[in-house]
Amino acid sequence: NHARQDYHWADTYARALYGSQLLNMLNTRYIVVDAQIPPDRLDHQQIARTYEEVYRDELAIVYENPRAFPRAWIVHDVRPNNDGEGLALLADGSIDSHFVAFVDGPIPPVTVPPEQNRQASVPGEQVVVTASAPESLTLQATAVTDGLLVVSASYANGWNAYVDGERVELLRTNHALQGVSLPAGEHEVELRYEPAELTTGLRITGVASVAMLGIWSWALVDHRRQHPAPDAPRSPRRSGGTFRNPIRRRSRS
Repeated sequence: NHARQDYHWADTYARALYGSQLLNMLNTRYIVVDAQIPPDRLDHQQIARTYEEVYRDELAIVYENPRAFPRAWIVHDVRPNNDGEGLALLADGSIDSHFVAFVDGPIPPVTVPPEQNRQASVPGEQVVVTASAPESLTLQATAVTDGLLVVSASYANGWNAYVDGERVELLRTNHALQGVSLPAGEHEVELRYEPAELTTGLRITGVASVAMLGIWSWALVDHRRQHPAPDAPRSPRRSGGTFRNPIRRRSRS
């Protein structure tokens, strides 16, 4: 219709700009705003009031979110999501997602540590990212009591979770994130993207490769059987360290 189309991500996530903890929970460290957006526009004003400007040029303005959550954290209060009710509570700030998580499906076993309070994390608990790649994430996690490890990464089919090398159930947590039931103690947690299609494809490729190798080997043996190599010339025989000349000279009479 030749009219200006002002598509802007803030229209979709407007609620997250007004004091919601969703951006924090999603580990959103920086917010980039088009420099052409008028500074008096309502959503731009809210961003400028809420976050700290750290960079600006003629193309973009970058704001930093100092309240962004870490890559992963441990909670000991786990509740059912109930068709998205948990997400609504997290969005409006009624529930602090530092300490509470909502999961789809059965609630994993958790125990609330006596030292936990609403102002600080549990003493002695920590989560450290030891390796990160596009299709895998490895963490070293220490839990004082049984809890749920919440990972700020999108829940999707194909992702699998492993605790100390043993595969465990990956839980949809806080509507869109990943969660892993974590027993008390120190553990290595691995998240791997292993879609069934890829696994099946690799198996088929492996079987086909072995079959082709077998066919090639059989063809090579059959070719050598039907076309034997010519006999190699015999080397002169030695006797007593000297050559014997098979041609005898006749003496002239």
